[in-house]
Amino acid sequence: YAAEMATEGQEVHELFLPVASSKGGLGGTFWTTTVWLANLAATPTRVKGAVLVPTQDNTAAVSAAQDIVTLDGGASALRSDIVARLGASNVTGAVYLRAETPATETPRDLIAASSRNSTPNPSGSGAYGQAVSGVRAGERRVVTAAGVTVSDAFRTNVGVLNTSGQTISVAVEVRRDDRVPVAATTWSLLPYEPRMVNATTLGITSLGCGTAIFKLLSPDGSFRAFLSVVDNGTNDSIYIPAS
Repeated sequence: YAAEMATEGQEVHELFLPVASSKGGLGGTFWTTTVWLANLAATPTRVKGAVLVPTQDNTAAVSAAQDIVTLDGGASALRSDIVARLGASNVTGAVYLRAETPATETPRDLIAASSRNSTPNPSGSGAYGQAVSGVRAGERRVVTAAGVTVSDAFRTNVGVLNTSGQTISVAVEVRRDDRVPVAATTWSLLPYEPRMVNATTLGITSLGCGTAIFKLLSPDGSFRAFLSVVDNGTNDSIYIPAS
């Protein structure tokens, strides 16, 4: 698909930030995403992006990715509130990144991308946040993330991003520490659709040490999955990629 979008003599590198926000959340939070981009190539590299919105087919957004920055060889840049910069508001979804540069004969990564999803500290200066690295489309059919916690102290969000241009089905199962399943569902995700839900919507009312297993049921396609565990007292959060 990337090759179809690239012009002749152009090399393309696609990455995804599986979760990105510009939206208010629970506990008076307001989450925004800052992204850092580094050009790994010696040639000038044009970086484009698109916001991937839940409950819709995002193929058109990927095809019409907007310019973020053009980086000289080895240069880097920071962009705050990348979701809003790309024209979206009141959204928690994902971000697609595409780097383009004149092609060489050697396959390579063109860019590195890191981000921070953060919310202001309600009792002082600074912010609380989690780091999310840019990743390629998923390659594994089954991935696992440990750390599902639902209690008075913590809440957990469970997320999946379709990193392909086709509709896929992903089975999601959460197990207790004794391996007994406590929740199971199957999500149908439209092309490039992200989905993130609070674990309580899966019927989990209390869980001290859970593990989430994600399985691609479709014969083709790809995905990335993750957990976001948030401290209810401070709104500090951690990002746990499934692997």
